[in-house]
Amino acid sequence: MRLVLGLLAAFLLAGCGSAAPRVAVPAVRSRDLPGAYRLLRQAGFRVAVSAPVAITSLETPFVTRLSPGAGTRAPRGNTVTIEPSTGGPLGSPTFERGLHVRVPSFAGRPASAAVAWADAHRMYWAIPHLPALAGSTAPSLFAAYRVVAQSPRPGARLAQGVMVGKGFRPTPLTLTVVPRG
Repeated sequence: MRLVLGLLAAFLLAGCGSAAPRVAVPAVRSRDLPGAYRLLRQAGFRVAVSAPVAITSLETPFVTRLSPGAGTRAPRGNTVTIEPSTGGPLGSPTFERGLHVRVPSFAGRPASAAVAWADAHRMYWAIPHLPALAGSTAPSLFAAYRVVAQSPRPGARLAQGVMVGKGFRPTPLTLTVVPRG
């Protein structure tokens, strides 16, 4: 009996029998998809996105449901699945006449690099099909995806947008992405 208790004590002291600490799932329903992803990762969860969705610098999906639900205590490292809406506007585009930049190649790079580049250059971006995502540990939503194609092609000049009548139509850097493996 002493031998069994001694082995059990050694096992627990070595940390082999300890469970991951449980933390409350953050309330991210109605938050924008990138922000919800970031909060769940900061809480220590892997994040899954249940369905493909379109996302742009001007329109982003919001979280409609998550599982397990907000407030549920779950072990760090467990996967929380978020269900995205079809998207909602983030604001009106602003137009700077004559703003053009040469587009670098983003092929093989994280989508986060392309989005950061476009944002830094005051350009618009679009990911018409952001695929569903299995439990990811990437630090941000866009870091969980890899660019496989882009438009315009590398080296081309990208205008911020064009005037159409009395309005403005953004000309986005359009990305095709896949989950990073």
